[in-house]
Amino acid sequence: MNKLIDELAQKAEDYADDTDLPWLATYTEKFAELLIKECIGAIELKMPEFTCKEEYDNLVRKAGRMDAIDEIKEHFGVEE
Repeated sequence: MNKLIDELAQKAEDYADDTDLPWLATYTEKFAELLIKECIGAIELKMPEFTCKEEYDNLVRKAGRMDAIDEIKEHFGVEE
């Protein structure tokens, strides 16, 4: 398994261990939340910086990525 996925799984496991809620449901929900937030973060990191001569192209790309982030958040009901 991917190292990052292993790390997210461990964080979810640690979180589930610290609650009094049903373990599997808590773990699954937290793991999914962490995974989705990681995906959003990956998109955010790819947003271009603005430069004078490429400002319009960068603005269009950034808007597309922001739309994708909003769609993922809405689809999965994840808030930051």
